[in-house]
Amino acid sequence: MPTIKDIAREAGVSHGTVSNVLNGRGNVSAEKIRLVQQAAEHLGYKINRKAQSLRQGRDRTIAVLLPGVEEIRYAAMYEVFQSEFQQRGYAVQLFSTRAMESFEKDMLAKALASRVCALVVCSCLPDAVTYYKAEAPDLPMVFLQHGESPQENTMYAGFDPEGAGREIAMYLNGQAVRRVGIFTEPVSSSNARSFLQGFQSAWEGDPKDLLILDCPNHQIDLRAFEFFHPDASYDYIVCLDQRREKAVRAA
Repeated sequence: MPTIKDIAREAGVSHGTVSNVLNGRGNVSAEKIRLVQQAAEHLGYKINRKAQSLRQGRDRTIAVLLPGVEEIRYAAMYEVFQSEFQQRGYAVQLFSTRAMESFEKDMLAKALASRVCALVVCSCLPDAVTYYKAEAPDLPMVFLQHGESPQENTMYAGFDPEGAGREIAMYLNGQAVRRVGIFTEPVSSSNARSFLQGFQSAWEGDPKDLLILDCPNHQIDLRAFEFFHPDASYDYIVCLDQRREKAVRAA
């Protein structure tokens, strides 16, 4: 099995940085976390969750579940969480879900095995709150997405995707455009669903002139080509995040 020394060499960081990332300790940048995670995955390193949970305890560690830290918005979120929580004496442990349902459930199981005291989550699950409350009914949770309905010991924080969709549609109405493509997360996710509700409520064009393309992150680069079919052209392509924008530009 690869060692911390092997991971440090692969990632190009110090042994202490690798130890902090694997144990959710210290002040480590999002970029170094990404390098360590990639190196550990490439080398096949498996964290000893039982030993880790005994070291960390349950009273001062907060799990942050994000799609990853490759995107600027998630990296910025994590940097703020890390800074604010550590100032208050909490350790922060990052779990990258890759915006994949099965992987997110696995990461949640690992977080709970680490005996964390709270969860901060940007979920891709269609029934996220119900699922998380069933798995960890006693833990405080913050969901970084649109809330369906308030529940005990659960908070929501984030942007207003429905309002954003409505404002973008109103802007496009003023530009007298006809055909518009929209590139979103799966419509089962609350953020994408809310955005589309807002957009469609304000869109004055023909619904037939809208192409709504929703897909999980691992399909983005391939599906982006669908906007460039020879039989159709679009005046605007609306992308819900930077990763989808980059895929469209590359295509």
